Amino acid sequence: MTSKQRRRLRMYLAVQKYLTGNEALTKDIPHYADTFKLFLGIVDDIEDASEKQLENRRRIAKRKKALQDNLVTLTCDYSRKLRYYAQMTSDVELEEEIKLCKSDIEDMRDNSLLAYCESVFSRAESIDADLSKYLITPETEWAFRSALDQFSGSIDKPRLGIVDRAVSTTKLELLFREGNSKLQDIDTLLRIIAAREPSFFSQYLSVRKVFRSNTGPLSLRVRVTEALTDMPVHRASILCTLKEEERETVIRRRSARGGGIALKNLRLGEYRVAVSKIGYISKVAIVPIDSGERKDVNVELGKLF
Repeated sequence: MTSKQRRRLRMYLAVQKYLTGNEALTKDIPHYADTFKLFLGIVDDIEDASEKQLENRRRIAKRKKALQDNLVTLTCDYSRKLRYYAQMTSDVELEEEIKLCKSDIEDMRDNSLLAYCESVFSRAESIDADLSKYLITPETEWAFRSALDQFSGSIDKPRLGIVDRAVSTTKLELLFREGNSKLQDIDTLLRIIAAREPSFFSQYLSVRKVFRSNTGPLSLRVRVTEALTDMPVHRASILCTLKEEERETVIRRRSARGGGIALKNLRLGEYRVAVSKIGYISKVAIVPIDSGERKDVNVELGKLF
């Protein structure tokens, strides 16, 4: 669900709450009850579709992470055994091929990780000697091969997830069109009592608006300076991260010649502002962004040498 759709859904829910609380004023309007019931059904469908979209994304990511962790563990295990074999047989070339540590392997991107793990597996297969005394057996080979195949399949899952997401996105767009149409029908029906109940109708129109309550013109200004001289630090890396339940917002910037950056229209929440530059000690600041307030943050970086 896009931010625009989330704002519209919040408006739908506000309208639902307001009209439900004023049923005594609307109960006698012709066709209103049926129209409002259809609107409520659409709102329920939107919430269900949004939740399923989020659950599907999380499920795919969780499954892929588990398969990746298993593959990395098996690869490291094989590498240790092959390294021991290489040391015992003075095979310098083999020892050089598989010298990567676990953190190096974990940092690889999907395809690079798969290619490296495949190379370790193939290298073990290419050795003619009996490796059973190094605990490399047909059983461990089968487990390693299965882990490779499963992770390879999981790389394609996000592509399938993109297709699923496209279907969900199309469904949400259709639901929001239906919701807008029903709201327009409700607008027309409520105008029947607008003259008799002006306060109610005026408040309804207020609730009916889509507010961008989570944004502002200028939200955060960051200035990076040297700790000892107070001189601006040019081209420092500034990483602003906001973690929310549904997603993570990441903003990357480089400081200008004056040492600063200005960020507009930030979502409300607590941001982690990480500042770094080669030759300086990195700093992290936690900055809450509240509605209607601009935050000014000065980050002083100390030199390493």
